[in-house]
Amino acid sequence: MERKARIASLSFFGVLFAFCIWWFFASNYDYSALAGTYAFYGEGVSSKLVLNEDQSFHQEVTRSGQTMTANGTWSRFGEAGVNFSIQFLRVPGAKTFVENFGKGYGSMEDNEFFGHFEKVLGLYPILKIDGNPPEPAFHKVLFR
Repeated sequence: MERKARIASLSFFGVLFAFCIWWFFASNYDYSALAGTYAFYGEGVSSKLVLNEDQSFHQEVTRSGQTMTANGTWSRFGEAGVNFSIQFLRVPGAKTFVENFGKGYGSMEDNEFFGHFEKVLGLYPILKIDGNPPEPAFHKVLFR
């Protein structure tokens, strides 16, 4: 009987420990956790977006065999929200703030792109840019 209690106790604490480790990664939306290379493919357009921990980004968009590049900044808001400076290059389906909501504030932010991060199983981040459903999604590149 004592052995069953010991196994049950160890199992409980093992599951609790595993949950705590998962929660640590799943709830982490810091710049360091979200930084990395993201890829978008859709409607004949491909894009590579590199988010740096210092809140800068580098983007390459290839459309009809021509590649455009941009450098800008990104910042988080709320738990998983993100906005990109006006240098962000449009991908199919993406809308700026004023295009999404119809009325702006008369500032440069009206022309910025916004989005949010979602995590699959709390671990794998996907960046969705606000726009036409389904929202354009950049998937994090895990292996190069």
